[in-house]
Amino acid sequence: MTLRIHLVFPFVVAGLALASDAPARDGARPQAAASAVARVTAADAARFRAMTSGDLDELGRLLADNLVYVHSSGRIETKVQFLESLRSGQLKYTSISPSDLVVRANGSLGVVTGRAQVKVVSGGQPREFTIRYTAVYALNSGVWQLSSWQSTRIES
Repeated sequence: MTLRIHLVFPFVVAGLALASDAPARDGARPQAAASAVARVTAADAARFRAMTSGDLDELGRLLADNLVYVHSSGRIETKVQFLESLRSGQLKYTSISPSDLVVRANGSLGVVTGRAQVKVVSGGQPREFTIRYTAVYALNSGVWQLSSWQSTRIES
């Protein structure tokens, strides 16, 4: 897995500035940003583990209540709908192998972009494909939670 970390960057998501161009006078900003990047990276990995292991309690903890989940097929689900599709067995993730990750974080907002090889069973049919994705995380009550997901299928 390739992991690139950006601590100072311009990025805008839904009108929220995710940038930190001004250096901190006391040096605290780079350490705080590095810590946030590490935590967002860990939350993304934990979410993938919960999805592939079927740990819906853990997954529910890692998803924001206002989640917007856009599947690579274009289907949009809320947190409740996404968890129900997993709970019912309509959708089962068997493997998610991320790569080419770029993780950005500042304050209470984090963004992960990457590529992943995904194996799922959808509607009883096994499927395997590669995606590029953007995951937006928000820090809620001390927990980094997925707030928005967008993935696009690409050629392997």
